Amino acid sequence: MKRILIIEDEECLLMMMAETLQMLGYTALSAADGACGVQMAIAEQPDFIFCDLNMPGIDGIETLKTIRQTASTANIPFVLLSGFADPAMRQRAAKLGATDFLTKPLSSVELLSTLNSRMNEAA
Repeated sequence: MKRILIIEDEECLLMMMAETLQMLGYTALSAADGACGVQMAIAEQPDFIFCDLNMPGIDGIETLKTIRQTASTANIPFVLLSGFADPAMRQRAAKLGATDFLTKPLSSVELLSTLNSRMNEAA
């Protein structure tokens, strides 16, 4: 069973994503901030990571940098989520190794489509 880590400080969105993934047979791991997300990624070695961009403390960019600089997590597909469709931020995220960048609000269809296509690319 594929394990998906969701790093998101907005509890309602975190729960919606986790429930959607669990209904489809994935194991959903969750972290409410970047620091916990990095620790969980290292400890759990998920197959995929969804991460909010704007979080208190360690934001999504710093979380991405740390995960990419850690040998055991460097190749995990990593998708940033943001309420802002800023082209400059998308470019920066891509340069840092983000697999994709999704704009909130996020539908279940978009979540699963991105997950499936990016996991197929990684395989």
